[in-house]
Amino acid sequence: MAKQPKYRPLEVLIGGHRFAIEYKQMEDYGVLHFEKRTISIRKNLSEEDTLDTILHEVVHACFALSGIGYLLDNDNLEEALVRAVENLVVPTFKKEHTSYLKQKE
Repeated sequence: MAKQPKYRPLEVLIGGHRFAIEYKQMEDYGVLHFEKRTISIRKNLSEEDTLDTILHEVVHACFALSGIGYLLDNDNLEEALVRAVENLVVPTFKKEHTSYLKQKE
């Protein structure tokens, strides 16, 4: 039997809105269901991939909550912007946050 990953949050708070997180068999790594306030994550991802996928879907939710999503009438454009944040901002944040936590020890 496969070992369950330790990092599997059941919800995330985004701009004061609670989004439930569900884990299921699916082809995509993750999907945001904005109107339902849920994020679906592929089961059996590594902890790192789970975190990265949740953060990716959080960026989608941020665009929708902020109203920027109304300006993005092309799914490819939105995905490109999400991936820009995911690949440029998120790694920097993760590295600096880890350094911050180590410094606090």
